[in-house]
Amino acid sequence: MIIQFKEPVNTEVVRELQDKIHQLGKTGFMSQNHMAIIDLETLEFSDDEKEAIASVTTDEPPYVLSSKTFKPDNTVIQLHETSLGDTQLPLFVHLPQEKDQDSLSQRFADLPQNEQVTGCVADLFAQPLSPYEQVDRQDIEQLLTNYRQLADQQSLDLIVPVYTDAQFDAVAKTVDMVELTGDLLNDTSFLQKVGQTPIPVLIDGTKVSDPSQLLMMAEFIASAGNIHIAVLSPNNDRAVATLRLLTHYPVLAQPAAKDYPQLLPTLAASAAVAGAQGMILPVGDTSTYQQVIDKINAATTNEA
Repeated sequence: MIIQFKEPVNTEVVRELQDKIHQLGKTGFMSQNHMAIIDLETLEFSDDEKEAIASVTTDEPPYVLSSKTFKPDNTVIQLHETSLGDTQLPLFVHLPQEKDQDSLSQRFADLPQNEQVTGCVADLFAQPLSPYEQVDRQDIEQLLTNYRQLADQQSLDLIVPVYTDAQFDAVAKTVDMVELTGDLLNDTSFLQKVGQTPIPVLIDGTKVSDPSQLLMMAEFIASAGNIHIAVLSPNNDRAVATLRLLTHYPVLAQPAAKDYPQLLPTLAASAAVAGAQGMILPVGDTSTYQQVIDKINAATTNEA
């Protein structure tokens, strides 16, 4: 159920209504003048409540908190160096794992010096670990420190993909955003645990067939309190456009041009036109990045 209140919102009525909902074992989530109650189809309203309410809908999608019905305005996530969900279109470069300090330093030195390149996605964990395999905290902490220092030197946000609960615990306090991927996306108890933290999260949907599945994953996180959520779209423009219609969360794209790298600028521009609010790019040379930036800027300027 989604309740839209008249403006200005009668906060006393809202508070009384939340108490009533709480007595039913539910929670009323507020966003501006909208309240969402998950798994509630009917509710008796007092005369004061009816007077304060503009509309009530029970025809909402299953991902209530992620929907634009609940929150029509875009959610903006503020990272350390940039923001997601507003008028900017930040670019992040995907960096492979580098344990050698000199090689890692060179990786960062090779990144383009452009204001649109605002961060990196760092593969600290080269391969998904077994759930029973322990994270070598000392090794990871040193590697994470190296990435963090180099990112800070170049004023870049640091995003790290994690595959296990232990990996999340190892990096959550140090990175600017955690990318959730692999089997974690099917672990609802873990998603709720993430929801109890304030850290921004990126839900990896590149292997998800139905974009709405991403929003169900986001629902578990948001219902536990963390609304600093962005989604990484499946690798097609239709999915990007669909997600922009369905959700207020920032939608990122990751153009896939592994076999034909010369197509990367065109694919990136196409994703931007479809509505992507951020982009993750593969490692490349400076000229490729500049082509991507020029193509995106030209495409989005023409679209506007």
